[in-house]
Amino acid sequence: MKPAVRIHAVLGSGRSLEPTTRPRHPGIRLPGGLTATRWLSHGASASVGWPLSVEGALNQGDSWAGHCLLNLSQPDIGLEVLTDELHPRYQSGLPAILAVLSDVSAQVSTLGGRAVPGWVLLDLETPGDAQRIRKIQAWCARQGLELAVVGEVQGQAPTYVPIHPFRPLSVTPDLASFLSHPD
Repeated sequence: MKPAVRIHAVLGSGRSLEPTTRPRHPGIRLPGGLTATRWLSHGASASVGWPLSVEGALNQGDSWAGHCLLNLSQPDIGLEVLTDELHPRYQSGLPAILAVLSDVSAQVSTLGGRAVPGWVLLDLETPGDAQRIRKIQAWCARQGLELAVVGEVQGQAPTYVPIHPFRPLSVTPDLASFLSHPD
């Protein structure tokens, strides 16, 4: 049986791009070494920030990575770019992210694994508009992905979207614990 790799994506603020302490044992054992998710995504994923630490914590000690956490955040792409099809940079948002997820899934299959849709973690540095978050959730649902928010939501948040407050000292164990539980 092929090992399953859950493919997650982090979208949102530049906060997830800030350098952080690398995990002692990066868990994803693929030809890319420490930056395996960057290798899998042809450079689209950033190999820094809290997503790298979360991926390391999820995969630590395993012979094959069970989770691939792609850091696709871009500091200059906000919620309006991700949710407005008429925005001039929209093609650099959700369509580009979907292409990266498809490409990484195909590469995992080529390496003998089975790619499984995971979570999209929307990292909000400032409180996000609930209506735009609903649009992203609808997009995620169509792709077989689930959405969780890291940060705060302005307005009535959808009740079916988990919201995790960003706490710098515990973001890695909090999110690793959340992602490691089966749905």
